Amino acid sequence: MRQPRKSSRSPVATLVATVLALASTACSAKPTEIWTDRPELAVYASVFNAAQSRYRVVVRHHESLAEAAAAARRKPALVIGSYLRAESFRKQLVSLDYLFGELAINQSLFYPELLAKGNVDGRQLLLPLSFNLPLAAFRDVDPPPLSVGAVASLADLEPAALAFNRKSGRDFTAMGFSPRWSGEAMMLTAWASGVAFREGSPLAWSDEGLDKAIASLRDWAVRVNGSIEAEDDFQFKYLYLPDYASVLEGRTLFAVLRSDRFFLVPEAPRGLLDFRWLGEGGKTPVLEDAVWAGILRGGSGKQGAEAFLGWLFSEPTQAELLQASKRLRLSESVFGIAGGFSSLSTVNDRWFPLVYPAMEGRTVAGPNLVAPEILPSGWLSIETEVVIPFLETASGQNPPDDARSDIRTRLAEWVAGSK
Repeated sequence: MRQPRKSSRSPVATLVATVLALASTACSAKPTEIWTDRPELAVYASVFNAAQSRYRVVVRHHESLAEAAAAARRKPALVIGSYLRAESFRKQLVSLDYLFGELAINQSLFYPELLAKGNVDGRQLLLPLSFNLPLAAFRDVDPPPLSVGAVASLADLEPAALAFNRKSGRDFTAMGFSPRWSGEAMMLTAWASGVAFREGSPLAWSDEGLDKAIASLRDWAVRVNGSIEAEDDFQFKYLYLPDYASVLEGRTLFAVLRSDRFFLVPEAPRGLLDFRWLGEGGKTPVLEDAVWAGILRGGSGKQGAEAFLGWLFSEPTQAELLQASKRLRLSESVFGIAGGFSSLSTVNDRWFPLVYPAMEGRTVAGPNLVAPEILPSGWLSIETEVVIPFLETASGQNPPDDARSDIRTRLAEWVAGSK
């Protein structure tokens, strides 16, 4: 359910300018290296360096973080990024349990559902830093098309989507929604169907869940929108704008978005939108690219890494980072803490509404969260090159004769091509 992060000169230029402005106050101690796939960590490191004189941390950016750290001869002390929970990578991490006592990281502030996923065999190897959730966006109208509630399911969208449909002659001119229109919605359907993509060789899943997901995508097209052909024709004719813009122009009723994409919609159009969290059975899935932090075995600068984690995983620090992000207008290009909601529930409840007014009166309810499965470090590539194209084809007008065989063939071709 991940979209490629937007790239532009503006956010990068702002980050660089901020880093250079703050770097002059850093101390001259031997630096602790942090490797990350989140560019905003450069700003966090500079704020940390300016706030104290005992330690100095420097940030190195690596897009394929786990692979880069695993291959490095000279290990960084600290890694912060996505897809760090794979078994092969976990072996390189040290236990962080002692940080809860010695550095007074408050264990009770974390969402327990997330913290538990960084614990393996009773050892806390990774600390969750941030995460995103799926949501359904729609025009802010009265009455809203979805009732007020913590979590809506895809099935909850169906009655309003069906009622929204409009035709001119035989052709649709407005269509409420189809989960086949976006990778996010198809992956949400897969999750709700119990596909349970997870680490394997390199990937495992439930065949029964996969069959159910494909059937759900195809059944929606027929039951709600008349046919798969009608959905495809409507998409080809009208859905050339960003999905939230199609909602605002009245062409569609719902858009399924990641929370970071929604909160980075420009302020004027976002003010015309409302949303509900999406999930199944009252539960919302944490998206798979949640950000984690871990200390590597053999990395130099362990004390600096510990001090940085103790500083970063505190409510006052994250509150200040959010407020600084708003002052520097970084919140227009980077959402929240390291690109997502904070893993500290009090930060989301108390501080996010001050930067993101749409969060006023809403909660990121911990008991409703379902943490992601452990996925292979190459999941982003597998998802975009194998899983989503497979779901598009299997739910489309010309599906494969044997869907189970088709996805295995695609995965085998990906493995061969990645060697």
